Amino acid sequence: MNEKQLQLFEALRMLKDHWVDVSLIKLESGIEKLNLQEQQNEIIESVIYSIMEMIDGYNDNLNFSLDLIDKDTKESVKGRVELHDKFMEYLEEIENKK
Repeated sequence: MNEKQLQLFEALRMLKDHWVDVSLIKLESGIEKLNLQEQQNEIIESVIYSIMEMIDGYNDNLNFSLDLIDKDTKESVKGRVELHDKFMEYLEEIENKK
C-alpha cells in the first residue's frame, strides 16, 4: 500500500469506529424494536454522509484531496458540488416519495 492509501484507510477506519460507538450508545440507551430500523437507517446514512464529506475535503486526517472519477470518461463525479449535501437532498427527495 502507498501512503495515500494508508491515510485513506485510516480515515475510513476512524469513521467506522465513530459510528460503531454511536450505534452502541443508541442500543445501550434502550431502543425499542420498532425503532431499531429507523435508528440503523440514521446511522448508515451518517456513515455514507461522512464518507461523502471526506471526498468533499472535510477531513483533517488526509493531507491530500479526493475525487470520484468516472473511469470511462475521466470526468469527476463530484464536479463543483458538495456530494454530502447532494446525497442528503437525494435521500430526502426519494424517501419522501415512499
